[in-house]
Amino acid sequence: MKHHKWIAAVLAGASTTTMAQTLPAFDQRLELGLELGRAEQALSHRDVDNQIDETDEGYRVFASYYFTPMVAVRAGYADLGSVTFLDESFREDYLNLNVEQLSDESSPKAITVGGVFSLPIDQIPFVFALEFGLMHWNLDYEATFITTPDGGVTQRETRTYSSSDVGFYGGGNLSYQFTPAFGVGLSALWYVLEPEIDGDNGFEMVVQTLNLQLFMRF
Repeated sequence: MKHHKWIAAVLAGASTTTMAQTLPAFDQRLELGLELGRAEQALSHRDVDNQIDETDEGYRVFASYYFTPMVAVRAGYADLGSVTFLDESFREDYLNLNVEQLSDESSPKAITVGGVFSLPIDQIPFVFALEFGLMHWNLDYEATFITTPDGGVTQRETRTYSSSDVGFYGGGNLSYQFTPAFGVGLSALWYVLEPEIDGDNGFEMVVQTLNLQLFMRF
């Protein structure tokens, strides 16, 4: 019976040693990353049933600190693209003028601070993570109106509206670690903004991003 106890103790020690060799120490807590891809802006108004949406390229740079392999805090800066919701020209017979350009352009940006909750980052190459938190967003919205009256001079009117506030963002990503220090992934995030345009605060904008993600850990 005593021999059995000694054998069990030796096996337990060998198993612990093997696990320690298989699972590397969690010592790479700082992460720097870049997301680059597609940003779709969808703008709607509470008094109108439909919405308009356009897509542009966007990016985000971020830094994360992992308290454990599963929990981190992440701060980032996101450029959510610049889209033109309206861009048209037409003839206005009643006013006897040509509308050379009627356009609305939207350019949102955001500073994000959130939590990241993932599977252990140092045990398996594939990692699924959820991220959500708060953001401070800023939206520049420009409306341009260019007209030429019959027999008159072309007139250009540009109005720029800027608004900012605090909102929510969230999403997830699936990544693959080639080494403990380097990995790539796919990230999908949603940003919710409530901008004020031309004194009207009834707008809502949802920006959906789908990005390729690159990151390094130190």
